[in-house]
Amino acid sequence: MTVSNEVVVAVENEKPVTKAMAELYEKISLVQENLTSEDKVSVINMVAAEAPPTLVDVSPEMAAELFMVNNTKNRGVSVGRIQGYAGDMVRGEWMENHQGIAFYEDGHVADGQHRLAAIALSGVPQRLLVSNGFSVAAIDSIDRSTRRNAGESLEMNGVANGKVKARLMRIGLVYEATLVGSSSRFSDIQLESSVHAHNTLLDEAIDIGEKSVSNVTEPCLNKGDAQAISFIMLLGGWSRPLVSGYISSVQQGVAAYPESPTVYLSRIYTKAKFADRRKDKLTPTAKYALAIKGAALWASETSVAKVAWNANKEDLPSNEAPHKEAA
Repeated sequence: MTVSNEVVVAVENEKPVTKAMAELYEKISLVQENLTSEDKVSVINMVAAEAPPTLVDVSPEMAAELFMVNNTKNRGVSVGRIQGYAGDMVRGEWMENHQGIAFYEDGHVADGQHRLAAIALSGVPQRLLVSNGFSVAAIDSIDRSTRRNAGESLEMNGVANGKVKARLMRIGLVYEATLVGSSSRFSDIQLESSVHAHNTLLDEAIDIGEKSVSNVTEPCLNKGDAQAISFIMLLGGWSRPLVSGYISSVQQGVAAYPESPTVYLSRIYTKAKFADRRKDKLTPTAKYALAIKGAALWASETSVAKVAWNANKEDLPSNEAPHKEAA
């Protein structure tokens, strides 16, 4: 199969141009430049309509060629998804399965453009199932359902509260990644692995959150937020008794000593809970930051009139337990 220069121009004209998109295409173009004549023959044979479904070892250069030249009849790409897939491949988490790539009768990519782009971007060859000769009508019938997420996979593998644990794990990982300035993007495989590694802490956080709302008439935090804050603290090395006592005090707005931050936090969370004005509402990150900042003050029995955190001026407060707790 041959592709004219007009097709290349069409690809450039049809894709929405953003900075991230432009950088992605530039990187893949550089990989495409290394395509050998043997690779080109393999690509031509791969997209032939009469070729039977088969497993093919797709090199980064072949993937780049297919993505840049044979991908003119597809929906827009997601840079984030491509980067996520590429990360899986670099870490060795990408597994061979039945989801490969498919081509229309004319040899253009019908399904799998994100996988192809990820192979080119990662520089890691992958073995993919290749299917050929599809009509536009047939291809339009696939990808109608939502892909299985980490929580669903965990529950399918027997992990109790898998969906809740995946959510809490993502919150905890993102919080700690933000603290050290690293990437806050995590794949489903990373989430699942982290859940297994921290399953006991997750069970404790879920239990603390549930108990914190069970016997309180008007808890200031919903169960999900209470569980998230509990897990962030447990990840930082706080003991379960202190986390449980702190969350319970905030939920009830009680103080173990004069001007405890738990009283102020309870009041500010309650205000945000019923707020109509945007300025009185709190983002999830603000809720977590205030709670973690307040916890450090509470553990040292510091009296305060208020607890404040400014997202534009302050880093997230560390969730590391006080030294007496860490020991």
